[in-house]
Amino acid sequence: MKNILRVFVLLFTAFTFSCDDSFLEENKKQIDGYNLEVPLFVEPVSQFTEVSVTLPDLKNKDFNVFQYPKIIHFETFAGHIDETGKLAFRIKVDSFDNPVKLEPQNLGNIILNVEDFGLLAIKVQSSNWGTPKASINETLINFGTSRSEKDFKIENWANGFLWYRLIEKPSWLNLRRSSIQENYLELNDFKMLEPSSFVSYAIFLNTEGLAPGKHEGEIVFETTDEANPILRVVVEIEVLSYENPETMIPIEGVVMDAEFDKNTNTLWMITQNPSMLISYNLDTQSKKQISLEAAPYCINLSEDKKVIMIGQSTRIELVESSSLSIKEKIAVNYIVYDIVDAGNGYYYLVNKEKEIFAFNTTTKTISKLTFWNSNTLLDGMDMILKVKDKPQLLLSRSTYSPNGLYLVDIVEPTNPKLINYWHSGFGKRFFTSTGQDKVYSEENGHVYRFPSEAETERIYDLGKLVPFGSDAYEYYFNYTWFDHNPEVSKIWAAYSSMPWLNKNIVSEFNDQTFDRLREIPLNPYVATINGIKDYYNTIAHYVFSSKNGERLILIKNIDQYETKNWHIEVLDVTN
Repeated sequence: MKNILRVFVLLFTAFTFSCDDSFLEENKKQIDGYNLEVPLFVEPVSQFTEVSVTLPDLKNKDFNVFQYPKIIHFETFAGHIDETGKLAFRIKVDSFDNPVKLEPQNLGNIILNVEDFGLLAIKVQSSNWGTPKASINETLINFGTSRSEKDFKIENWANGFLWYRLIEKPSWLNLRRSSIQENYLELNDFKMLEPSSFVSYAIFLNTEGLAPGKHEGEIVFETTDEANPILRVVVEIEVLSYENPETMIPIEGVVMDAEFDKNTNTLWMITQNPSMLISYNLDTQSKKQISLEAAPYCINLSEDKKVIMIGQSTRIELVESSSLSIKEKIAVNYIVYDIVDAGNGYYYLVNKEKEIFAFNTTTKTISKLTFWNSNTLLDGMDMILKVKDKPQLLLSRSTYSPNGLYLVDIVEPTNPKLINYWHSGFGKRFFTSTGQDKVYSEENGHVYRFPSEAETERIYDLGKLVPFGSDAYEYYFNYTWFDHNPEVSKIWAAYSSMPWLNKNIVSEFNDQTFDRLREIPLNPYVATINGIKDYYNTIAHYVFSSKNGERLILIKNIDQYETKNWHIEVLDVTN
């Protein structure tokens, strides 16, 4: 530690002494001139000890002590400057009050009467920087994949001034005073910390050029605390590859709708810009696609799963699910927003204006339908579901509030009759269990008994699915999709959190008790946005589980960006 202390002496023209005679070495300086600009530093010493200075122009001269501070005692008041110019005398120093402070304390002057010269004054001073105690509040800082700045503190909780300097750091990080821009700490910069104080430094990373993987380095400080001469901070980081894993499959365009067949573990989805029909088989990991002539808006499977029905602008396209070959095109003069196979030889569809039509698959004719309740025309319905094993449709509306449910009889396919209506809110889309015994509300997570013609005025509320934490946000759950898998008695729900919650997840529930079993955070996706390639947070718009319940297939996009970064992600959920 002596080297660093010598530097401090040069900086402050002072030196800290121990209780032995080492301080006298500082008083043996060569002085080129008669004005002694370098003071004599003293501290209490009980034995007479030699002090000397060299005066090259005052050789072979006698001197006498003319005046001195009363705390200093001379062995003799007379002396001689030898042939080299060395002026020496022996003194001892009484104890005196010496408070801890940065500036030296002036104790007076020793005045010598030098032969053939006159009076020579030597200033007497004392310095007490105290005893520091150096420490660091964080000795291990793990950034992981984060690039946000992290802070640590150098502390000096003692009555002494601490000097320190940075002697080592990794090349991939820099330091600066926290909250002070451009105040960087460079290697070998000397800094001082007052007694009973601390200083905060921010670590900021520059990982450009670093190989992917985990990296570790040390920030090392040298200090004037003899008990803690070295302080270390270990810094750990992980550099990502900025490549998406094979379990993420990019999708070109904007996903408009999707369907999944658990029997074959096959996903079908439609996109706009470009207009495409895409299939992905979970078992073979094969992806196929065909171009569509018009922008698609909805997709559904026929009752036997052999035909894919695609509602588009100005047409309906029927595609064979096994080969993805176009089977039939039906021209219309509106945008088809939803379509369903009723299993009675008719497809029912709704357009952008929320008008409902029946398409006869045999005669290829289309009839516009009306729904009456007494003398009131019912309109505005834009979602259609075929009720299982019954000649009925369940309809809802997404843009009007409340968006209740309408149960309609289609015994006469082109003359539907309203059975009942339930005044309740389900959000833009309602979901049902596989066996259609329950209805899930995306708006508030409630689970209702599937309505029937015998249902009362209110649909029976069975419980609710709480995505995380408590039910404090009961009316703001913002589910985007539900998938029921009766094979494993589970419900999977994709949840889009409000921005301040930062909780985009997929949650797993028991399909009988509705207990939440676990939450799965959504993996980020590598994309280039505004010229910056990085990992971006995602949101799951669709979630489907495989037949055996061991895998999930998610259709996601980057959250908070109006970008085309849609992709499929396959997750193993066996653990």
